[in-house]
Parts: sequence; structure tokens; C-alpha cells
Amino acid sequence: MNYSDVQGLVRFGYGKLKGAKYALASIKNVGAARSWLQSAPVANALRTNPPPSTALQVAFTAEGLRALGVSELIVNGFSHEFVSGMIEPSRSRRLGDVGEENTPSKWHWGGPGKIPHLLLMFFAKSELLDGFVTETLSASGQEAFDLQWLYTSDLDGVEPFGFADGISQPQIDWSQEREMLAPQVDYTNVAALGEFLLGYKNEYGKYTDRPLVEAGAASSGLLPAEDAPEKRDLGKNGTYLVMRQLHQDVARFWKFLSDQTRRRERNRKACIWPWSAERGPAILWFPCSRSR
Repeated sequence: MNYSDVQGLVRFGYGKLKGAKYALASIKNVGAARSWLQSAPVANALRTNPPPSTALQVAFTAEGLRALGVSELIVNGFSHEFVSGMIEPSRSRRLGDVGEENTPSKWHWGGPGKIPHLLLMFFAKSELLDGFVTETLSASGQEAFDLQWLYTSDLDGVEPFGFADGISQPQIDWSQEREMLAPQVDYTNVAALGEFLLGYKNEYGKYTDRPLVEAGAASSGLLPAEDAPEKRDLGKNGTYLVMRQLHQDVARFWKFLSDQTRRRERNRKACIWPWSAERGPAILWFPCSRSR
């Protein structure tokens, strides 16, 4: 496994770097953007001792690849979900992005005409974050991109509703020792490498769609494709990332829960909701019908 070719977020998550900022970048100068990307200090998945105190990660949208001059043939080699994007009508219906409040046309970003080209992710120890962002972007980054910032808060291990976050995390089979199609009786949280990285087998023993190109001088820096060795794998060691900004009405959530809960019947008719670090197990009552 060539960890130096993998962005570090996939392996480490950077949860111990409490400072984070996300920049939605729109390319305003293609030449400057290409130059900045070539020299950007993107952190890889190699383990270091001590661990890094800062990390930069970069993700592209399909529109971003096109803006950089990537051909439509290459872009269309990625998965349909990536190419069609978040606001494709059938996806909006499946995700509930419909109605007056949720329709993509009302989004602050990501809706029609508001799709960013890149996502720049800055992680650092809190006291180092602002300096790291300034140094990394410098004048060349400012020349290359228009930036819209998404800020974060340290919620100390819980998400906005108070539930403990990150309890159930899969373990990636980096060494590719697991036999995906073999009978499995015992529980495991080990998942196939191809569920996270392009260019490797997933849980079905298949390879996810990604662009494969002809071998030649232009593709000499690319690795061969496992499933087509005569081709070069443009997507290998890449991954997909979903970024959504949601409005979460915490008070309304707990009011709904309280309205639906009947204390006298909790022990008789209840379903246990996820553990809340602040409130303990939350319980939601619901009426049930029994077949006779």
C-alpha cells in the first residue's frame, strides 16, 4: 500500500487536530490554480512520529475538474453520483431536498449556479490554525480562488444534539487480507479497502468506476489498474467525500421527542434512541399495532 499517494484524512481523520476550517473555492484564474495545486502541501497517509500538527486536504467537484481543463471523457469516467452531483432531481427526492425549506435553490451554496470547484480542508492544533491557513494560501492562493469559508466549533466529542460522536467506525483492510466473498459467521467491522479508495476491490469483489487511460508518456506517472493492467488508473488511491451544511434545530428536536414520549409507558412501548452524552439513553414512544 502506497500511503504517500493517499490523502491522510482517509486513514487518520485528524480528530486530534481540534482546529479546522473549510474553504469552498471557485477558480478565478486557471493558471494560478494549477500552480497552487502543484505546490500545495497536501498531507498524505504516512505515519510520522510525532504526528503532524497541521494538515491540508483537497477535494474536487466534477465542475472543478472541468474548470481546470480536464476532458469530459475523463470526468465521465468517475461514478454517476459524482458526475451528476447533489442537485440531480431524483437524488433531491431521495434525500428529502424538496419543499420550500429544503429545495437546492434556497441553499447558501451547492445549489444551481452555486457549486464550488474545490473544497480546501485545513486541520491544525487550535493555536496554529490561523497561521497555517494564511501561510498555505499566501498570495498565490488568493489569486487563484474566490473563497467562501465554513467555520467549525469544538463540541468535545459530541454532535449538536448531544449524542456521542464517532462511536461506530469501520476498520479499513489496508493490507487487503480479508476475503470479501468468503462465508462470514463472526461479526467484524473490517471493511474492504475498495469501499474507501478507488482502484481496489469493494465488499462485492468489484471495482468502483473511475477513469482508466491508455499507457503512454502523458500517463507515465499513473499506476497500472489492478483490473486492467494495460491501462493506467487515474483515480487510484482517491476517494469520494460528501460535504453538506445542515441547519439543525436542537430545541425543536428535543421538544418533538418530549411531545412524543409518555413517561408512564416508556418501559412497555419504547424504542431506545442513540446514547446521549448529556441526557443518557433517549426514549421515543410510539403506538404499535398487533396482528391478531
